[in-house]
Amino acid sequence: MTELNFLENNGGLTFGTDLPRCGTTFKGLCDTDVARSVSSYLLRKNSTPKFAYWLTLNSHKPVGLHEVPERLNCEDGGIFGDNELCRMGEQWLQISHLVKQIAINPALHQTEILLVGDHHPPLFTRHGRNQFKPGKVAWLHMKPVQKSAPEPENIFLQSMLN
Repeated sequence: MTELNFLENNGGLTFGTDLPRCGTTFKGLCDTDVARSVSSYLLRKNSTPKFAYWLTLNSHKPVGLHEVPERLNCEDGGIFGDNELCRMGEQWLQISHLVKQIAINPALHQTEILLVGDHHPPLFTRHGRNQFKPGKVAWLHMKPVQKSAPEPENIFLQSMLN
């Protein structure tokens, strides 16, 4: 039976209180809570292969201020020289940290993870748009290195950013 984790059931997380909502354009569960939900789902004990699909809402513009740790000094455009792109970059960085925690879990050492953008970032500034190739989306494939005894810390990364 297919299990759907919508807002009504807190993404499969059972708590006595409602979970906070994040995002500006699309309000939904905060990425930190979705990461816990995905991790919990993947860690369920059974022999059935699992597939988890996670569409982050938090990184859609306009990106909410202070939803994620401010790591890139975006007040003046940060390392991108573009305030809007920098704030989106902070969201992407946060997601990468959340996914990393799932990927390095020893109980999930055989898990492959594919991160794919669902569209080109719709940035307002020409400078921001020019950081991406039209018609291309970023992707990252994390696949365990196959050895005689797989080790979760040996994760092979492949990426195509442009």
